[in-house]
Amino acid sequence: MRRNKVTLSLSPLALLTLAACGGGGKTPSTPASTTTTGSVQNGPLAKAWAFLDLDKDGVWDDGTAADGGAVETRIQTEDDGDSANGPGYYTLSTTATDYTLVAYTDELTTDTTTDTPYGAGVTLKAPKGSTKITPNTTLVESVMAANTGLTATEAATKVAVAMGLPVGMNVLTYDAYADQASMTNTEKEAALAVQQANNKIMTVVNTFAAVADGSGMSAAASFDLAMGSMADVVKAKVTAGTVLSFTTDMAAIVAEVKADLKTYSEANTSLNISVSDFNAIMVEAKKAVDNVVVKIDAFDITTSAADKAAV
Repeated sequence: MRRNKVTLSLSPLALLTLAACGGGGKTPSTPASTTTTGSVQNGPLAKAWAFLDLDKDGVWDDGTAADGGAVETRIQTEDDGDSANGPGYYTLSTTATDYTLVAYTDELTTDTTTDTPYGAGVTLKAPKGSTKITPNTTLVESVMAANTGLTATEAATKVAVAMGLPVGMNVLTYDAYADQASMTNTEKEAALAVQQANNKIMTVVNTFAAVADGSGMSAAASFDLAMGSMADVVKAKVTAGTVLSFTTDMAAIVAEVKADLKTYSEANTSLNISVSDFNAIMVEAKKAVDNVVVKIDAFDITTSAADKAAV
């Protein structure tokens, strides 16, 4: 196990209640199966794994004893040329009425907009009813978890405002990576705004997760910590009704990550995480994130996929 050695790569998502059974020996009715379809996007992500998270723990249950025998439906998202649906597409069927949509990446996952490996260990979420699973929908899911009275649409509206996206955009269904051949410049700019938001979220989360991972945390715990810290700052913006800035609010995100790492370290003393070393590396990590954010903000509707991939 790695201890006190920080390494960093600064490269720039309840089961269905059975129909009531009558008395007198009547046969219970069979629950109806429903199908949900959509795509996983931060760029369309081919060969990611999408599943229906029935217990909402963010982890795919494969039916082993550790999962209590539960099996959660999953499928690998489609690649280029797999079908007319396009890369990142999934279709899942279930008899459940309550679940979260979750996607996770492995070493085979590819960002098909740049045709580059996306990287393993990323978990993205979206509330039921979404047709997209993205970094933005992951924030929506976090906002809903903190504000249980909000509907998915209400939470999505608030997150769109917090992320500075076009008024009225529903990030749960919006396809930011659709074919732009027939789009107007206004439509292209809206798509770009979502792409930029997705990329900035993941730049922050992946970079700071790499610092946590190098400190001795597992890759999964590191990602959860960084995404959770990012989500906490967004939730504060949602509450205030203000827009997140990846420049002026970056210090607040860093402070949240540091605080969460300290809490995790105190709860997991066997890992011997050096909080002081972590905080020192975070200074350089923030500089790297700041530089990438500037480059992402410089994208415009003429920026090529190759130029985006180079960031």
